[in-house]
Parts: sequence; C-alpha cells; structure tokens
Amino acid sequence: MDDAHQRFIGVDVGGTKIHAAVVRASGQAIKRHRLGTPQGATAPQIRQTIEETIRACLDAADLTPAGIGGIGLAVPGIVDYEQGQVCAAPNIGISGEPLREPLARTFGVPVALGNDVDASTLGEFWVGSARQASSVIGIFVGTGIGGGIFVNRKLIRGERYSSVELGHMIMDIGGPLCGCGSHGCLEAIASRTAIERDIRAAIKDGKSTVVRKLLDDINGRIRSGVLNDALEADDTVVTGILRRAAEAIGLACISLRHLLTPDVIVLGGGVMEACGHFIMPIVQETVAKDTYLGDQAQTQLIQSVLADDAGILGAAALGMQAAGIDPLDRSSPRQACYPKVLATEEGVTIDGRPWTRDVMVRVSGRPKKRKRKKRNLQLSDVSQLTVDDIRRACKGGPELLFIAGPGSVDDLQSDVRDFLTRHAIEIDIRPRDEGIRAFNEHSARKALLALVAPTRS
Repeated sequence: MDDAHQRFIGVDVGGTKIHAAVVRASGQAIKRHRLGTPQGATAPQIRQTIEETIRACLDAADLTPAGIGGIGLAVPGIVDYEQGQVCAAPNIGISGEPLREPLARTFGVPVALGNDVDASTLGEFWVGSARQASSVIGIFVGTGIGGGIFVNRKLIRGERYSSVELGHMIMDIGGPLCGCGSHGCLEAIASRTAIERDIRAAIKDGKSTVVRKLLDDINGRIRSGVLNDALEADDTVVTGILRRAAEAIGLACISLRHLLTPDVIVLGGGVMEACGHFIMPIVQETVAKDTYLGDQAQTQLIQSVLADDAGILGAAALGMQAAGIDPLDRSSPRQACYPKVLATEEGVTIDGRPWTRDVMVRVSGRPKKRKRKKRNLQLSDVSQLTVDDIRRACKGGPELLFIAGPGSVDDLQSDVRDFLTRHAIEIDIRPRDEGIRAFNEHSARKALLALVAPTRS
C-alpha cells in the first residue's frame, strides 16, 4: 500500500458543526479541524465550508490531496449512496445537493457519502466497541435516535434510499407524538428531545428539580451535560424520566435481538456519553429479563467507545471503501504508529521529549498531560484515578489501556472499572517501567497512562 493509501479524510457534517480529520488506515485520527455549519446557508455554501474544512485538515497534516487515498462524508439525512447526494436532510440545507462528484473533482480522489448514523455504526464496527463482531446494531441517542445495522459485515439499507430508522419503531401505542408524525416512537420516548419535553412538563406541573438551578436560562436547551449533573444530584424528576427512557431502549434492544440476533448492540450518542453510567445498567437489566431465546442469544450490549469520533472514523472508512480498501478486512491488519516511550529517573521520554509529570498517550499516538485539579499534584497509585482520567486517556477508542504505575485492577475505583467494562476496553496495569515496555511491544489499538513519580528517593 503506497503512502497515499495510508491516509484518508473523514468528515462528519452536522447541523451546528462540520468536523473533519486525517485518519490513518489503522484508524488513528492524527489531525483535525472543525468549522461551524453556516446557519441558513444554501447548499453550495455548505459544500464550500466542507471544502474549507478538508483543506484545513490537509494543511494541518502538511499534505496535498495527492497524499490521501479518499474522502468520506457522514451526513444527517436520507442518502442516495449510488448517486452520491442527499435526498432529504431536515436539519441542514443540503437536500438534493450533489456532494460526491463536485468534491471528487475538487480534490482528485475518490469520495463516498453515507448517512451519519450508518457511518457511526461503521466506525464502531471498524475500530470501536464492536470490532470483534461480525454483525452489529448501533443505536445512537441524541437530539433524536438513529440506528445502523451490519449483518455479516454488510450494511443493511432499505429501498428508496431509506436508512434503518430504528428511532421510529413504535414502542407505546398511543404514546407521545413524534416529530415524524406517529405516536409512541422510541425517539418520542427516549431521545434528548423527549427527555427535555418530559422534564419541562414536570416543571410546569410544579415538581421540584435541580434542572431549574442548572440552566442559565429556563427556556434554554436542556443539554446532556445538565442531565448528568441532575443525576449526580440524585434528582428524582430526572432519574425517573431517564429510567423510563432507558427501559424503552432496553425493550427496543430485545425486539432487535429477536429480529436479527446480532453479536453486538452498541449504544452511543450524546445522551449515552453523558448518562451511560445510569442508562446502561437499566438497559442490561431490562434485556436480561427476556428469556425467549435463552442461551441462543449471546448479544453483547456495549457503550460506544469512540464517542464523537464514531462519525469521523466511520466516514474515513467510507473513504477507504471508495478507494477499494475494505476497512473490515481483519485478514490484513494495518499497523498503527505510536511513539517510543522510555522510563527515566526523572519520569519518561516520549519520542525523546521528557515528561516529568503524569502523561497519557492516546490512540492517535499524541501525548497529553493528565489534567490536575491542584497545582503539582501527581498520582501515587492507580487507586486515585478518576473516570475523567480514564475517559481522557481512552479518547479515540483503544482496545487495550496500559496503566504504568503502582497498583492493580482491584485498586481501581468501582466507577472506573464500570466505565472500562461498559466500553469493552481491556486494561493492563503494571509497575511503571514494566508497563511502558509492555505498551511499546504490544500491537493492539492501545493507549497508555503513565504515572510519572520519579524513581529516585
């Protein structure tokens, strides 16, 4: 494979931002750029912003278009995969706009176009939570609810360009009105929009909730982060509404398991990213009550490990497919590039650069300092690691996280262990020098968190 076919660009086109990254064939996002989606803009203006985002990515990576193998775009809406255009996009003005051919002419490389949730599911299938599966269903819970299905490594699409509209399965006859016009859809019960509607109804009824205090403007959007803050405050209104949403998602998983018996169901999206610690156990508990298929149904329920990167990496995988490369071909794994880490008396060096404080190497290969709430605070052992530490180290979705420092798995806080289990991330904890050697030698999609306490007394 020549150099150009080692790098691709994935573009996640959303209603508020356009996010692009240069991605290696190994699934490592190495350079990124994002621009705001022009509000009220025409389709050509949005296409121009997409081009600007791509060019900025190329510049950041010191590449020309000749240095990449292809481009993939993940867009919200119904996509004509054959013609490379968007048939309908309710929340962004690109309906009917040809995107593939103009971008292919501009950059001189193959371009692929796909639905954003299909792409996110592909991203998880390629290098995320579902990488060991052969069939996977993705359910992404955000402003709405979307889904993607792969069976025997093939994307399932409906006729007339429709995507797999899992969010519009009817879960409650005569239930709440959905934006699609039907009543009782999963999206009308469990999306962030539905959760917000129910919270506002509770506030209107005079029920006490901390959401009032958490919002700067009571008429402002109730974002997923606010929901998480309310959960941490043990708010009875929010916990009750989220419990109902989680149970509905669990029932949807049961129905999908009866239909397809996939290896893996991946739950992602903004609501899951913020509130997965609360939602996942309820979903799993709900699904466990279904005994119809018994041991014949070994479907694994996992939370998305790629988070916001799922769409970008899935789009890059579409670009690989456009270039004639199958990202799901496990018979020829593509070697990732990682820096050389060495232990020193003062701390560690990463590709020769010294670090004298706790440091992480993410899947992308880039080192990052561990955030510290107090000045000069270093961790003495793994028992002090928080979920935020682990989440930051695992950005990009490692298969294996190495922790180089004192302690063992049993020393991890319970919420840290739960996070790793929910996201299907294996963990390897060893003393600092030994852990660093193991990280350097291992070929998995990996990350490192090194606790850099000096070795001198």
